[in-house]
Amino acid sequence: MTSPSLEPTPPQPSRVPPSSGATTLTGMVEMSEVEGGCLVLRVGATTYELMGGDPAVLRPGNRVTVQGEVNPNVATICQVGPVFEVASARVS
Repeated sequence: MTSPSLEPTPPQPSRVPPSSGATTLTGMVEMSEVEGGCLVLRVGATTYELMGGDPAVLRPGNRVTVQGEVNPNVATICQVGPVFEVASARVS
């Protein structure tokens, strides 16, 4: 008889469909040098760690508008701010 694995399973990011409940943010994409580099969005004094989205749009130096949701249930290596799961992004 085998026992179930006690290894923790890392959280899997959910895909956030655009919806009327989605949040829209506009800010500057930057690369944080924490833990080898993490893509972030600076919106005023708040920094969001970006998860997902089109890498051709979400490039450091681009001012973008993203739609998606903040997910407080995701832990990342970078831990530079709330995780924002991107459903759509455009250069603004």
